Amino acid sequence: MRPRARWLVPTIGLLLVAAALAVSSAGGHLVRAEFAPQHGTTFDFSRPPCAPASGTPTGDGELVVRYLGAGGLYVEWDGQAVLFSPFFSNPSLARVLGGPWRPDLPAIEEGLRDLPLQRVRAIFVGHAHYDHFAEIPWVAPRTARDAPIYVNRSGTRMLAAYPELAARAVSLEDLPGGWAQLASPDGQRLPWRFRALPSAHAPHVDHYLWARGEVAQAWREPWTARPLRDFVAGQVFAFVLDLVAPESGRVRFRLYFGDAAAPAGRGYPPPEVDGGDGHPFDLAVLCVPNYHLVAGYPEGILERLRPRHVVAVHYEDFFRSRSRPLRFVPLLSDGRFDRFLVRVRDGVARGGQPTRGPLEPVCGPSSSASTVPLPGEWLRFAVLQ
Repeated sequence: MRPRARWLVPTIGLLLVAAALAVSSAGGHLVRAEFAPQHGTTFDFSRPPCAPASGTPTGDGELVVRYLGAGGLYVEWDGQAVLFSPFFSNPSLARVLGGPWRPDLPAIEEGLRDLPLQRVRAIFVGHAHYDHFAEIPWVAPRTARDAPIYVNRSGTRMLAAYPELAARAVSLEDLPGGWAQLASPDGQRLPWRFRALPSAHAPHVDHYLWARGEVAQAWREPWTARPLRDFVAGQVFAFVLDLVAPESGRVRFRLYFGDAAAPAGRGYPPPEVDGGDGHPFDLAVLCVPNYHLVAGYPEGILERLRPRHVVAVHYEDFFRSRSRPLRFVPLLSDGRFDRFLVRVRDGVARGGQPTRGPLEPVCGPSSSASTVPLPGEWLRFAVLQ
C-alpha cells in the first residue's frame, strides 16, 4: 500500500464512524431503578446523587477494586496490586480524527489521586487502542520499578520508543500456554497468577472496526509525535486473574477481565479453568460498548463463566472531558444500557451460582447481579478463607 493510502484509509473509516455517531448517538445517562435498588429511583449518571468515597481503603482481608474509568481497573489484595488499562485523558473526537496524541496530565493526576501505585506488581493491557494503552508511558514509571507490562506484540513494538519501559514489556502472544505466575523482583512468588485468552473486539459502527491491524516495526519517536490513528488494536486478549493461597495453592478469588465486547466463542477460558478446579468465577468485568454489534454477548461469556457478580465498565463517553457531566459512550442509549443489564441479570441467574456483590454500598447502580461503578469508585469483595 502506498504511504498516502496507509493514513487515508483509516481516516476515511473514522470519518464514517464520526458521521454515524453524530446521527445515531442518543447521549444516554440514565439507568432504571431496578438496577439501582440502593437508591430506589432512576440513576442519573449526569447528576449522581452521591460521589465515590475518597481516600485509599485498606483491604482487611478483602479484595479491593477501584474502577478508574474507560476500561481501567486497579485490583489489590494484602498490599499487592495489579493494574488494567489505565486511561484518563479523553481526547475529543476531533483530535482522534486527525490530531497528535497529547496526554491530559491534570486528568491523569486526578485519576491517579489516592491510588497507591507503588503496590502495583503488574500492568495488563488487552489491546493497543489509545483508550487502553496510550497513557502507559505516564503511568507505568510510577508503579513498582520492575512491574512487567503485559500487552500484545503491537504494544511491545510501540513501547520500543521508551527503552526503560520496553525492558518491562512482555508480549502476550509469546507467553507459553497455561498459567503465568507473578513474582517480585527478587523472585518470590506473589499470590497472583493469570491466563491471557485470545479474544476479539466489537466493531465501532456496523462491521467497521477503527484502527485494526498490527504494528510491524518498532517505534522510535515519542508517542506525542504520533497521530492517535497509529494506536492500532493488534491481537485482543481477555484475562483470568486468580488470587491463590501460597501455602495450599487453593484459589481464593477468581476474576475475569474482558477487554472488549467479543462474539460468542472468543475470549473464553478453557474448561479446566471455568469450574474444572472447583472454584467459580467470583467476578466478571465486562466492557459494554457496542455489545449489540456482536453475536452472543454477553450471554455466551456469562454461560461459560457462571460468575457470582458482574462489573460493567467502559460505558462513559471517552470523547468527553471528565470535568463535564458524565454521559454514555456514543451509540449506548438509556434503553440499550438497560437491556445490557437485563441480559447480565438473566445470564447470572441462569449460571446458578450464589451471587456475591460488593461488601459495602456503592454509589453507582448496584444489584445482586451487577454493579456499574462511577469512575474512581472503590469496591470490596469477600475472599475465600
